[in-house]
Amino acid sequence: QARNPATSMVLNPGQVAHEGQYPIRPEGATILAMLAQAGGTTPSAEITRVQLTHDGRTRTLDLRPTLFDTTAPVGQTMISAGDSIAIPLNNAKYMTVGEINNRSVYGLPDGEPVTVTRAMSQAGGATSEADLKNVQIIRSDANGKLTYIPVNVDDLLRKKSNNDPVLQDGDILYFPKRSHGNTQGAIQNGIGSLFTFG
Repeated sequence: QARNPATSMVLNPGQVAHEGQYPIRPEGATILAMLAQAGGTTPSAEITRVQLTHDGRTRTLDLRPTLFDTTAPVGQTMISAGDSIAIPLNNAKYMTVGEINNRSVYGLPDGEPVTVTRAMSQAGGATSEADLKNVQIIRSDANGKLTYIPVNVDDLLRKKSNNDPVLQDGDILYFPKRSHGNTQGAIQNGIGSLFTFG
């Protein structure tokens, strides 16, 4: 069916249950009402970066506040005939390796921080052989240079520290095996080539 910009708006292909053309009243409708009409967003939607195009101009909306309060101002953004909405895919992820019960790649929830201890819990906890005093976040920059960020998870669990870093897209969370004389070099050698994943 051809689009009639005078009486409809468009949900572009993306992370919405049912994309396509939707009728809209002359007075317009809120963005939440239009998304509800389309069946809502998918679990993989990046709702912090919703793209709204109006009169040829595109702006980015962060709809995350509407998860906790449907009356949040951003959710009341008005949509007019001829507008289009695009919701991108959230493909941010991190990996757990080493002495952790579930070594895997995990998605980073959009707009929701995942700390080291939360990631450890999600991965089923560390093994009995893990050196929790020398856990490492392995982070790669745009040029592929690696940075090793030490995290003393043992102190976190004992409430001796509140330094529980938030993971970023592409991070590897490495739990080394407990051994005498563990050094930074040994930790780096231990991860091998695991710092790249798709």
